[in-house]
Amino acid sequence: FSIKIMMGIYDVKKSFFNSYEIVVITNCADSKVFYPRANKLELRKQYGIVSGSIIIVFSANNFNDINKGVKYVLDVAEKIKNPKVLFVGFGGGLKVVARENVKLLGKINDANKISEILGLSDIFIFPSFVETSPLAVLEAMSCGLPIIGFEMPALKEIINEKIGILTKFCSFNELQKAVNYIINDDY
Repeated sequence: FSIKIMMGIYDVKKSFFNSYEIVVITNCADSKVFYPRANKLELRKQYGIVSGSIIIVFSANNFNDINKGVKYVLDVAEKIKNPKVLFVGFGGGLKVVARENVKLLGKINDANKISEILGLSDIFIFPSFVETSPLAVLEAMSCGLPIIGFEMPALKEIINEKIGILTKFCSFNELQKAVNYIINDDY
């Protein structure tokens, strides 16, 4: 983890800050709230999600914020033809998406409910372009989900090949390949 100035700690150390002590202050997820769930099937039933589905969850405070990359998720959802794959999103902005394989839950502010949604999911996709210390990713990781996102400093510092897949920045094709790779049990 590191100081995040859209560059990452390694770039900061190469800058004029290199003569100063660099103190790392990171975001963190509350592990008493965000943890892997044993009752995944019960949670899916509670939220009206068919058991046997592969759930790819995504979130954004505002889906209409172009920097959150939600369009990439919706484009990937359009191309994924596997009827067992369901994209579940929570956040503000979008109300309706005309795709059978996308379910929007609206804005959720309750950490326990967010944890439940992460707990019923199989994959967390995070296509944001600009982040400093993405709490949503840390919460998903705490729930045991593999992460798919764009290669950017904030994610490169917390995601490795054991935790997820980082794709070429802003590449729809690479994002789709990563999703297919994981849903086809190649991960």
